[in-house]
Amino acid sequence: MSLFNRNLQFIKRVAYNPNINREKFRKNKQNYQIYNKKFHTFSGGGPQPQGNGPNLLYMGILAAVAYFIVKKR
Repeated sequence: MSLFNRNLQFIKRVAYNPNINREKFRKNKQNYQIYNKKFHTFSGGGPQPQGNGPNLLYMGILAAVAYFIVKKR
C-alpha cells in the first residue's frame, strides 16, 4: 500500500465518516486545504463518496413508513 493510498484512506475515513469527531480536522484547517489541493477530487462539487450508514438508516425509515401505510389500508 503506497503512501498516497494510505493518505487517501485516512482522508476518506475522516472527511466522510459521521462517527469520527472532526474537531481535530477542523482545528488544522491549513492541513485540510493542503489535502484538498493534493487530492483535488475532494474539493469540487459532485457527489462525495459516503458511507452506507445514513443511507441504510433512511431506507429503513422509508420502509417502515411504507409498511405502515400499506398495513392501514
